[in-house]
Amino acid sequence: MSEHFGLLAYIAEAAEIQQQLGCSSDEAFEIQRHLAAEREAEREKAEQYEQAAAESNVIPFRAKH
Repeated sequence: MSEHFGLLAYIAEAAEIQQQLGCSSDEAFEIQRHLAAEREAEREKAEQYEQAAAESNVIPFRAKH
């Protein structure tokens, strides 16, 4: 069930991109893939930061977005 929700969220995000930018669906999906890759890179960076902080006994500061 969660796979279906994830796919629907992916499609909905691409549709929103297409509507906002007035681009084709192929372009919207390409933009969406790029945004997803950026979010994944940021998530990995945050995990690495938190792991390094835990290993050094430092409390990480997390900025709100």
